[in-house]
Amino acid sequence: MTIKKYETTKTIFKKVFNKETLKNRIPITRWLPRYSVSMMVQDCAAGAAVGATAVAQGLAYAALAGLPPQHGLYSGIAGGFIYAVLGSCPTMSIGPTSIISALTAKYVQGLSIDFAVLAAFLTGLVQVALGVFQLGFLVDFISGPVLTGFVSGAALQIMTSQLKSLLGTNGGGGHSFVESVRNIFTNITSVRPTDAVLGVSTILVLIVMKRLAVGCSREDKLMKRLRWYVSLARNVIVVVVGIIIAYVCHVTLGHDGTFKLIGDINAGLPRVQLPPVTTTVGNVTYSFGDMLTTLYCIVLYCILFHITILTIVFENLNVYTTTT
Repeated sequence: MTIKKYETTKTIFKKVFNKETLKNRIPITRWLPRYSVSMMVQDCAAGAAVGATAVAQGLAYAALAGLPPQHGLYSGIAGGFIYAVLGSCPTMSIGPTSIISALTAKYVQGLSIDFAVLAAFLTGLVQVALGVFQLGFLVDFISGPVLTGFVSGAALQIMTSQLKSLLGTNGGGGHSFVESVRNIFTNITSVRPTDAVLGVSTILVLIVMKRLAVGCSREDKLMKRLRWYVSLARNVIVVVVGIIIAYVCHVTLGHDGTFKLIGDINAGLPRVQLPPVTTTVGNVTYSFGDMLTTLYCIVLYCILFHITILTIVFENLNVYTTTT
């Protein structure tokens, strides 16, 4: 009996702690031995482009979530380093997204930042648990139309909620599609022409620059290759040009009211510590149970969103696989 138990334990140990399992659980051990200098050069170029874009996106997502702008920058730091070691999907974007930011705003509005921090921690904790216990099969019970409808509905909500920032109108952006549209028409007379022109022009420029890459690749001749690189760097170019325009108008020319700016951003990095399990908002103290009651929906929504993106992307590309 003892020998059987020993053999069973040994079999389980070999199954869990072997080279193949290590490569599946820590993917960097799979691709790092094959990493080359040319790949590093390409990754550095891609990292610079994505990093510059992530700064602007982080600030925008923080505003969308109703958080101080520096928190949008914080959220894109740690995830990239950890995913480089544990990530199994080369095409997955790590960091805040518009849908999750909008959901965060909906559930933490009027509360403290502690709620958003705890929501991020709990979401990651649940996702780690899903991976450890290999519960990826649960995805099979989620209907495809439900996933597509979820993303489409969220996209409409986000689009209409950002019309306020695009046009520079007064009032709130709204936390539902109907409310956002109603607020836009209610405050349509407060449209700021400079903000509207800059916002719409940016969208048009991005569309045109995206079209530059049609029929081009980095293997083509000089002019086509140049068009491909310009199109690839369109987000960075637009961000840099926007910064220059704002600086010239507000600092060089002294026209402080030309555009609505984000304002001052706190310097430095946040202190590394465990997430808050209690917090006080005004004169009300929230226990962990109170915070969990408020946040459980956003945790589930975030997980559903990640599953949705993975399902849609990999059904269309059918190139990479991920470990859930």
